[in-house]
Amino acid sequence: MSVIEAVALVLAIALLVVTVLVIVPWRQRRSRRQMIQAFREYDATSEENAITAEQLNIKRRSIFNLRARDFKKEALVSLIAIGAVQMTEDDRLYLSEENLISTKLDEPKSH
Repeated sequence: MSVIEAVALVLAIALLVVTVLVIVPWRQRRSRRQMIQAFREYDATSEENAITAEQLNIKRRSIFNLRARDFKKEALVSLIAIGAVQMTEDDRLYLSEENLISTKLDEPKSH
């Protein structure tokens, strides 16, 4: 292996590490914030004002759809898992501000 090939391999590995450890978590956090903001813009913060996933532009993914990773859908799933987003009996969704506060996900970053 030549020096140039070795350098290229090291750079490729470094890029992969940066992607996995920095870019992916950043995109996940950004998507979570965007989902929270979308619920607030729709005023979907109570069961009466709940909205559908389609209104959030979340669509079921086909096995034939080879698009890039859907961080918005992952964000929604994670918000549901921690209880910040609740689901009604008719599968509509709303943001529980009370539960969101308890997760501390919506706190501003301190510098």
